[in-house]
Amino acid sequence: MDLINNLIDLINGILWGDRLGSPLLIPLLGLVGIYLTIGLYFLPWRKLIYATGLLWKGRRANLDESGDISPFQALMTALSATIGTG
Repeated sequence: MDLINNLIDLINGILWGDRLGSPLLIPLLGLVGIYLTIGLYFLPWRKLIYATGLLWKGRRANLDESGDISPFQALMTALSATIGTG
């Protein structure tokens, strides 16, 4: 059990900068983001305008329909639940 605790402490120290002097986590997350962007053929950037258009289009509430929420309200609810618990 001490071996596992020491190993986790070592990894934690490397990632958060206790062992190396500067945190390794921020550049590591940046490199993973670049890798995934290239691996997905820049999909997040290619579809950004389309996604933004859908988001703003959904902000206009149809008063004729009852019981539904707009896509913007659904996004904000999901984000608040994620950020609130995270």
